Amino acid sequence: GNEPLFPQAVDGRRNHRIFNPALFFRRGILDQIGGFDEKLGAGCQTPWSGAEETDLVLRALEAGYNVRYLPLIIQHPCKSFAQRGSAYAFPSGSGVGWVMARHRIQFWHLGYRLSRNLGGVLLSMLQFNLPITKHPWTLFRGRCYGWWQGRRSLRGRA
Repeated sequence: GNEPLFPQAVDGRRNHRIFNPALFFRRGILDQIGGFDEKLGAGCQTPWSGAEETDLVLRALEAGYNVRYLPLIIQHPCKSFAQRGSAYAFPSGSGVGWVMARHRIQFWHLGYRLSRNLGGVLLSMLQFNLPITKHPWTLFRGRCYGWWQGRRSLRGRA
């Protein structure tokens, strides 16, 4: 693709695109920021079944650490939308929305992410591929729900 082959700085406020095929942290950093949040990710008992790696990286950035993305680490392709099904999309999207609210990611970035989901809905409808339409629509709904619930929880703590 068009990815550069050298490490890139990750900035959680402007560029919240975090890839998770492999995360490497020094033990002291994880001890300080607390490691993965058990309320996020697969197997958790909350609706936020995604974005645990994004939350971890954003907390490291907020603690003042530098984070680098190395595009040379290759991730094997995952199952297609049709294979994963929309049951995966809502909790995954909810986690992303909740983490974006928790870390006060700029609203325009949420709008960008949501517009990509709606673009996927529109494109699959124009291609008459209705089974694929359900996944981006469910992901959109999950992100909206997660963001809304995350904002509500922040207001409750303030």
